[in-house]
Amino acid sequence: MSANDATSEFERKFYEKTKNCWSNRKDFFCQPKQYAWLEMDYDENGKTHHRPRETKLEAPIAKFISLICDINMMRQQMVEIGLAFFLHHNGSYLDIHHVYCNCYIFLLLLNRGYDVLKNIADVIGQSNRTLLEDLSSQFYTVIPHDFGFQKMCEFVIDTLPKLKRKIEMVEALGEIEVTTKLLEDNADIQEDPLYYQYEQLGCKLVPVEVSSQEFLMIENYMKNTHAKTHSGYAVDIVQVFRASRNGETERFQKFSDMSNRMLLWHGSRLTNWAGILSQEAPSTGYMFGKGVYFADMFSESAIYCYASSAAKNGVLLLWSGSHEVQNLTTFLLPLQVALGDMNELLSANSDADRLPSGKLSTKAVGAMAPDFKEAQILEDGIIVPLGNPKERPKHEGNLLHNEYIVYNVEQIRMRYVIQVEFNYEI
Repeated sequence: MSANDATSEFERKFYEKTKNCWSNRKDFFCQPKQYAWLEMDYDENGKTHHRPRETKLEAPIAKFISLICDINMMRQQMVEIGLAFFLHHNGSYLDIHHVYCNCYIFLLLLNRGYDVLKNIADVIGQSNRTLLEDLSSQFYTVIPHDFGFQKMCEFVIDTLPKLKRKIEMVEALGEIEVTTKLLEDNADIQEDPLYYQYEQLGCKLVPVEVSSQEFLMIENYMKNTHAKTHSGYAVDIVQVFRASRNGETERFQKFSDMSNRMLLWHGSRLTNWAGILSQEAPSTGYMFGKGVYFADMFSESAIYCYASSAAKNGVLLLWSGSHEVQNLTTFLLPLQVALGDMNELLSANSDADRLPSGKLSTKAVGAMAPDFKEAQILEDGIIVPLGNPKERPKHEGNLLHNEYIVYNVEQIRMRYVIQVEFNYEI
């Protein structure tokens, strides 16, 4: 085949797949059920991230920062969750800005992706296959996937589990964008890049002694609230950090005297943690509106670490806030959450973020919850629901465990970062 024949064949194929002429590609117009056009930047200048042999960070903190900022880990997890398209085309490094020309456009498209998923959530129970196919096509145009040679009809987002996975995927992509920017911004030219990246997080971490009462409280909270339904693995704490994010304590101050402040769990993929620690907690999910989701059962949040034999590391947090009254490493985050007067729901409601007057949060009421009589109250009035799980009598909802959703990030404050090890050989 001559060069002219090859060019003609390509242009014919391009029109067949897009219903646009190659010669007019600068004025490309997306046609229904046809391929879309995406601008790409194939920069060949690969980047090598170096680590110094020594760092001024304490060993536990240095190990943690190395873990959450590891490019190889991010590359592997992006492949696992279907985001291989956002890897650099030669696989040498990860840089999602090679797909979209600048951060503003990227964030704009992320928001558009969320909007399409919200539209899917609104119609997913209406048995309108044609509309779901069209909306799914819109989503995949905004958030490209690598389907190989499989047909698009096999990837229609037509069930709640599929929708949930896509929401989590967009969340992960947003957090990875923060992390890649953090890794790029002058880190390589620093004498101590690891310390520089820690400083860039804007989150002070202090190791908690194993012999301390804090550690014992967290360990009891974790063990007591590991649900029997989440069986097949055991969990051990590797290390715990006290966490204090810049400006968060001052922001939380107006909620510090509110009743119904609780220490709750939040879990997420390892790829997300540099973004979570350096910014506010991500608002995700549409089951009860777009907000920050927490649990009073450790294993309910541990699910969202997605630990596996291929991804051995992860993180969880304990946050504090206000409400009414095989060995795999991962992290959890216990957070202080100011729940205030809660709007209690028994089933999913994607508009739950439109709170009734006087309500500050949503509580999705589950059939099983920690026994409130066994809760521990800290010196600052924070309630730690570390009691053994107890079944709620005559429960009418379809949720197994409680979920707490806050829509104003000023109501939450990070307290602890917890690295744990999953053992699947029990």
